Amino acid sequence: MCKPLIGHTLRALPVLLVIAFAVTKAHANEGVGISVGDSKIYPEVGVFYFNDSNIYSTRQNERDDSGVNVRPQVRWVADSGLNTLSLTYQGDIARHNDDDTLDFDNHDIAFDGLLEFSSRSRLQLVARKVFDHEPTNTGRSRFLDEETPDLTEFEDTGFNATFQYGARTAKGGLEFSLEYAEREYTNNEIVTDGYSFDRVTSRFTFSYAVSSATRLTTGLEYAVFDSEESSQRVSPDNNFYFLFGGADWEITGKTGGSVKLGVGAQDYDLDSRDDQSTLLVRAGTYWQPIKRARLTLDVNRRFATDTDSPSTTTNVTLGWRHRWSDRTNSTLRYIVAKTDSDTSVDNTTRQTFQADMSYSLRRWLDLVLTGSTTTTSADVQNDEFNRQWYGVGLKLKL
Repeated sequence: MCKPLIGHTLRALPVLLVIAFAVTKAHANEGVGISVGDSKIYPEVGVFYFNDSNIYSTRQNERDDSGVNVRPQVRWVADSGLNTLSLTYQGDIARHNDDDTLDFDNHDIAFDGLLEFSSRSRLQLVARKVFDHEPTNTGRSRFLDEETPDLTEFEDTGFNATFQYGARTAKGGLEFSLEYAEREYTNNEIVTDGYSFDRVTSRFTFSYAVSSATRLTTGLEYAVFDSEESSQRVSPDNNFYFLFGGADWEITGKTGGSVKLGVGAQDYDLDSRDDQSTLLVRAGTYWQPIKRARLTLDVNRRFATDTDSPSTTTNVTLGWRHRWSDRTNSTLRYIVAKTDSDTSVDNTTRQTFQADMSYSLRRWLDLVLTGSTTTTSADVQNDEFNRQWYGVGLKLKL
């Protein structure tokens, strides 16, 4: 997408908004989809004008920029009752007016299948391929100098197979999961050499129903982490163990969630690296006080994979979604990501507040307002920054 196209798009945006507001009152929050045999296809595309107050995410060289962001999505769903298959493509494409080194083309392809063999056994299959980048001054991009402003790009590949045994209403249940995950950095080798990795994870979980709405869970997770060989980095290869207990619950349809917490340990292959163990948490819950509102809270504490010293990363997300009417929806999110490390270079805390609002102009057309503000504090002052991003655009769906 070239610069002249950006200029034409920006000049046309006010006209598009005026036309959209003049459209009739037919509307819906979801596309009805296109029927293809026994399946459906749900296409949509969003086009946004955006402004970024700090494109390099620095405190020394703050520069703002604007541009166009295009977000296409296509979802195919086949549901035969017992078995459900879905295939989803999501794109995130941005072109900047001033600095084209920050332009990106992200792509996310995901497959999800649920196969019900009987009332007691089922298999869920998930596969995903992602082409993405690290935002400026995050991850390995923190160590790039000003002469190398290109975004740090990577490819993620993942597969997961989960087999469950036990009727949904039975007292006891068993679950076994096998997962493969790979990350491969594709540029900026000066800071990414040795940081590509793959991980194979197996997980066994036993659950027991203590009521019709609550199940207690316990299990063991084991993973082998293997990074690419590099002369620039001490190998972080390790065996990972996670012994956990928790619960899954859903009460009256208004509140529910899942929590797993326990002791996690990393046993490094090299004697020169100290093994570590700590409390790990994976939890998510929701509360629906009224029909149109939903509050969510997600907490994840895990071992970090992109640091040179033993580290943990804690992510907390508090969300609120409200459907004001059949036309208007809003979403608020407060996100905290904190990394604690044995060395100060990796100690960071990032706080982000996001707000989105959509207004349905027609069944197939939404006006969308979106924005976020991010503040990062760190032991290394060069890693600290403030950044605001906002966008306005239209989403077309069928």
